[in-house]
Amino acid sequence: MAVRSLHGHWDSCRQAADIALEHCERSGFPGGACLSMLAASVYAGPEPVETAIQYCKRLVTREPRGVNDPSLQLLLVGHLEAMRGRFDVAREALTRSRVFLEERGGAPSSEWILMSASVEMLAGQPEVAEAILRDACARLEARGDRAWLATLEAALAEALYEQNRVDEASAHSRRAMSLAPPDDITAQTAWRRIGARASASAGDAAKAELLAREAVGILEKTDSLNDQAAALLSLAEVLFRAAQPDEARETARSGMALLARKGNVVGLERARRRFAELNPEATWDAMSPARRAPEPEPSSG
Repeated sequence: MAVRSLHGHWDSCRQAADIALEHCERSGFPGGACLSMLAASVYAGPEPVETAIQYCKRLVTREPRGVNDPSLQLLLVGHLEAMRGRFDVAREALTRSRVFLEERGGAPSSEWILMSASVEMLAGQPEVAEAILRDACARLEARGDRAWLATLEAALAEALYEQNRVDEASAHSRRAMSLAPPDDITAQTAWRRIGARASASAGDAAKAELLAREAVGILEKTDSLNDQAAALLSLAEVLFRAAQPDEARETARSGMALLARKGNVVGLERARRRFAELNPEATWDAMSPARRAPEPEPSSG
């Protein structure tokens, strides 16, 4: 399971977690880790947002406390709710997740911090996200904890870029680059995406395109729809700024199609607005989440 998640193979990770959970239940072994991996798989993988929310909610009550720690499931529900614009519900889920952590004597994890900042980014509050991430990065740096630092630095770079603070965004993307482990797909693609956009804004088209294409290439072998979309949309932005409108439009529409497939309504609307500014003569309104019958929910063992 862990290897598949590390490489962004979420659908096969979910299948492996289902099998592992079944063995745990037959043997009487606690299956809390399997439940967490199942939640992460439907969150990050190809399952639509609404399906993933209902699935994660069921996992919250799957087993009694002490066996199942529902803090991760609630955390993921929060970010999923933000993807469909229910920000008050999202923040409430994050608060409940934090309460579960604190009841066990823990503090908000780096994952909790990243999700909290991501919710604020979706809500159009990059200043709030910046404050959350700056504090977290400073604390990780102070205690020498580098495991999550690259990912949080890249997220901070994005929050700064969304405030048009391009030089600062570029500096933090370089910081993330210097810290990112070679096998950390999330960190490796995040700093490239933001570094590409910052380079394009600064006029370095060649560097921007190289970084953006590298991010797209790394993610092509995954089924992480949101991450794939983010990389494609970063490349499209770079191509528009480099006066390559035909490929840019095609790339942007590919990224938007992935957001529609995932059901990330907020991300899709933000992308539509961004590219309407970059290419106002094109038609972007046709891109919307596909209207279809609900898909069967994945099993949970």
